[in-house]
Amino acid sequence: MSSIEYIRFKIEEKNCNIFIQTINQACKIIADYPDCLNYEVARCEENTLLFIWRIEWTSTNAHLNGFRKHKTFKPFFKLMQPFLNSISEMNHYKKVVEKQ
Repeated sequence: MSSIEYIRFKIEEKNCNIFIQTINQACKIIADYPDCLNYEVARCEENTLLFIWRIEWTSTNAHLNGFRKHKTFKPFFKLMQPFLNSISEMNHYKKVVEKQ
C-alpha cells in the first residue's frame, strides 16, 4: 500500500507567486523519481496563503531512504529550502477509507 505525504505551508503574501513557481519546478524533479506515484498542490480558497502539497510514494521507506538519499534530492532540497520555515506539517499517511 502506498504512502501519502502531506506538506502544509503558510506562505507570506509577497512570496506566493515565487512559491508557486518554485514548487512547480520541485514537482518536475519528483515526477522523474520512480517511487513518486502522484502529486498535487492545492491552494486554500478561504485563506490564499495556505497550500497543501500531497505526494503519493510507493512507501514511506522509499521516500525517506530512497528519494532523500538519491542524487536528485540535493537540487530538490536546495530549491525548496527558502520555504522550509513555512511548513506547518510534513507527515506520511495511509488511507483508511476511500470512495469505492
